[in-house]
Amino acid sequence: MLEYANSIILIGLRWWQGGVSNQKSSNVSLLKLADLALLEEEIYRRLYYLMNLYREKVIFTASSKIERALSYIQHNLHRVISLQEVAEHVQWNQNYFSEMFKKEIGMTYVEYVKQQRIKRAQELLRNSSDMRISDVARQVGYEDVKYFSQIFKAATGLTPPSKFQKR
Repeated sequence: MLEYANSIILIGLRWWQGGVSNQKSSNVSLLKLADLALLEEEIYRRLYYLMNLYREKVIFTASSKIERALSYIQHNLHRVISLQEVAEHVQWNQNYFSEMFKKEIGMTYVEYVKQQRIKRAQELLRNSSDMRISDVARQVGYEDVKYFSQIFKAATGLTPPSKFQKR
Protein backbone atom coordinates (compact mmCIF):
# COMPACT_ATOMS: atom_id res chain seq x y z
CA MET A 1 0.00 0.00 0.00
CA LEU A 2 2.78 2.43 0.86
CA GLU A 3 4.53 1.77 -2.45
CA TYR A 4 1.30 2.47 -4.31
CA ALA A 5 0.66 5.76 -2.48
CA ASN A 6 4.26 6.84 -2.98
CA SER A 7 4.10 6.06 -6.70
CA ILE A 8 0.88 8.01 -7.20
CA ILE A 9 2.21 11.11 -5.51
CA LEU A 10 5.60 10.98 -7.21
CA ILE A 11 4.01 10.48 -10.63
CA GLY A 12 1.74 13.45 -9.94
CA LEU A 13 4.66 15.63 -8.92
CA ARG A 14 6.71 14.67 -11.96
CA TRP A 15 3.77 15.23 -14.28
CA TRP A 16 3.13 18.76 -12.98
CA GLN A 17 6.80 19.59 -13.15
CA GLY A 18 7.31 18.25 -16.62
CA GLY A 19 9.42 15.33 -15.49
CA VAL A 20 11.70 17.34 -13.20
CA SER A 21 11.88 16.33 -9.56
CA ASN A 22 10.60 18.78 -7.01
CA GLN A 23 13.44 20.70 -5.37
CA LYS A 24 11.09 22.21 -2.79
CA SER A 25 9.32 19.06 -1.68
CA SER A 26 10.54 17.03 1.22
CA ASN A 27 12.94 14.20 0.60
CA VAL A 28 10.92 12.09 2.98
CA SER A 29 10.22 8.73 1.39
CA LEU A 30 6.70 7.58 1.98
CA LEU A 31 8.03 4.06 2.26
CA LYS A 32 9.91 5.07 5.40
CA LEU A 33 6.81 6.38 7.14
CA ALA A 34 5.63 3.64 9.44
CA ASP A 35 3.09 5.72 11.30
CA LEU A 36 -0.21 6.01 9.43
CA ALA A 37 -0.73 9.55 10.76
CA LEU A 38 2.64 10.65 9.37
CA LEU A 39 1.82 9.00 6.05
CA GLU A 40 -1.50 10.82 5.90
CA GLU A 41 0.18 14.13 6.76
CA GLU A 42 2.80 13.64 4.02
CA ILE A 43 0.15 12.78 1.44
CA TYR A 44 -1.86 15.90 2.35
CA ARG A 45 1.25 18.05 2.20
CA ARG A 46 2.15 16.80 -1.28
CA LEU A 47 -1.43 17.09 -2.52
CA TYR A 48 -1.54 20.66 -1.21
CA TYR A 49 1.63 21.36 -3.18
CA LEU A 50 0.06 19.89 -6.34
CA MET A 51 -3.07 21.98 -5.86
CA ASN A 52 -0.96 25.13 -5.58
CA LEU A 53 0.91 24.22 -8.75
CA TYR A 54 -2.39 23.71 -10.52
CA ARG A 55 -3.74 27.06 -9.29
CA GLU A 56 -0.57 28.87 -10.43
CA LYS A 57 -0.78 27.18 -13.82
CA VAL A 58 -4.45 28.16 -14.20
CA ILE A 59 -3.72 31.77 -13.22
CA PHE A 60 -0.78 31.97 -15.63
CA THR A 61 -2.85 30.44 -18.43
CA ALA A 62 -5.75 32.79 -17.74
CA SER A 63 -3.53 35.87 -17.75
CA SER A 64 -1.83 34.92 -21.01
CA LYS A 65 -5.18 34.20 -22.66
CA ILE A 66 -6.60 37.52 -21.48
CA GLU A 67 -3.51 39.25 -22.90
CA ARG A 68 -4.12 37.49 -26.23
CA ALA A 69 -7.75 38.62 -26.10
CA LEU A 70 -6.74 42.24 -25.44
CA SER A 71 -4.36 42.17 -28.38
CA TYR A 72 -7.03 40.65 -30.61
CA ILE A 73 -9.50 43.34 -29.57
CA GLN A 74 -7.00 46.14 -30.30
CA HIS A 75 -6.30 44.75 -33.77
CA ASN A 76 -9.99 44.44 -34.58
CA LEU A 77 -11.55 47.61 -33.14
CA HIS A 78 -12.36 48.74 -36.69
CA ARG A 79 -15.07 46.10 -37.01
CA VAL A 80 -17.79 44.43 -34.97
CA ILE A 81 -16.17 41.86 -32.66
CA SER A 82 -18.42 39.73 -30.53
CA LEU A 83 -17.66 38.25 -27.16
CA GLN A 84 -18.13 34.81 -28.73
CA GLU A 85 -15.53 35.55 -31.41
CA VAL A 86 -12.89 36.65 -28.92
CA ALA A 87 -13.68 33.71 -26.62
CA GLU A 88 -13.18 31.33 -29.53
CA HIS A 89 -9.91 33.08 -30.40
CA VAL A 90 -8.52 32.23 -26.96
CA GLN A 91 -10.19 28.81 -26.97
CA TRP A 92 -12.53 29.33 -24.03
CA ASN A 93 -16.28 29.09 -23.90
CA GLN A 94 -18.12 32.40 -23.91
CA ASN A 95 -19.31 32.34 -20.29
CA TYR A 96 -15.92 31.40 -18.85
CA PHE A 97 -14.19 34.03 -20.99
CA SER A 98 -16.65 36.69 -19.84
CA GLU A 99 -16.10 35.78 -16.19
CA MET A 100 -12.30 35.69 -16.46
CA PHE A 101 -12.20 38.90 -18.51
CA LYS A 102 -14.14 40.83 -15.86
CA LYS A 103 -12.02 39.33 -13.09
CA GLU A 104 -8.72 40.26 -14.80
CA ILE A 105 -9.65 43.61 -16.37
CA GLY A 106 -12.16 44.90 -13.85
CA MET A 107 -14.91 45.66 -16.36
CA THR A 108 -17.11 43.70 -18.70
CA TYR A 109 -16.07 42.86 -22.24
CA VAL A 110 -18.62 45.30 -23.69
CA GLU A 111 -17.49 48.13 -21.40
CA TYR A 112 -13.85 47.50 -22.30
CA VAL A 113 -14.45 47.43 -26.07
CA LYS A 114 -16.52 50.61 -25.85
CA GLN A 115 -13.79 52.32 -23.80
CA GLN A 116 -11.08 51.29 -26.27
CA ARG A 117 -13.14 52.48 -29.23
CA ILE A 118 -13.67 55.88 -27.62
CA LYS A 119 -9.94 56.19 -26.86
CA ARG A 120 -9.07 55.33 -30.46
CA ALA A 121 -11.67 57.81 -31.75
CA GLN A 122 -10.19 60.53 -29.54
CA GLU A 123 -6.73 59.83 -30.97
CA LEU A 124 -8.02 59.94 -34.53
CA LEU A 125 -9.90 63.19 -33.95
CA ARG A 126 -6.94 64.77 -32.19
CA ASN A 127 -4.48 63.85 -34.93
CA SER A 128 -6.53 64.62 -38.01
CA SER A 129 -8.25 67.92 -38.65
CA ASP A 130 -9.69 66.86 -41.99
CA MET A 131 -11.16 63.51 -40.93
CA ARG A 132 -14.94 63.32 -41.02
CA ILE A 133 -16.84 61.98 -38.01
CA SER A 134 -18.36 59.25 -40.19
CA ASP A 135 -14.84 58.04 -41.11
CA VAL A 136 -13.77 58.04 -37.48
CA ALA A 137 -16.91 56.13 -36.51
CA ARG A 138 -16.22 53.45 -39.13
CA GLN A 139 -12.56 53.16 -38.12
CA VAL A 140 -13.57 52.36 -34.56
CA GLY A 141 -16.26 49.84 -35.45
CA TYR A 142 -19.44 51.94 -35.61
CA GLU A 143 -21.41 52.06 -38.86
CA ASP A 144 -24.10 54.33 -37.44
CA VAL A 145 -22.65 57.83 -37.00
CA LYS A 146 -25.54 59.00 -34.84
CA TYR A 147 -25.07 56.06 -32.47
CA PHE A 148 -21.31 56.67 -32.39
CA SER A 149 -21.92 60.33 -31.48
CA GLN A 150 -24.27 59.29 -28.67
CA ILE A 151 -21.74 56.79 -27.28
CA PHE A 152 -18.94 59.33 -27.60
CA LYS A 153 -20.96 62.03 -25.83
CA ALA A 154 -21.99 59.65 -23.05
CA ALA A 155 -18.32 58.73 -22.48
CA THR A 156 -16.72 62.18 -22.82
CA GLY A 157 -19.54 64.63 -22.17
CA LEU A 158 -19.05 66.28 -25.57
CA THR A 159 -19.91 65.55 -29.17
CA PRO A 160 -16.98 64.28 -31.25
CA PRO A 161 -16.21 67.40 -33.31
CA SER A 162 -16.59 69.91 -30.49
CA LYS A 163 -13.85 68.39 -28.39
CA PHE A 164 -11.19 67.30 -30.81
CA GLN A 165 -11.47 68.62 -34.33
CA LYS A 166 -9.36 71.63 -35.14
CA ARG A 167 -11.20 74.41 -36.89
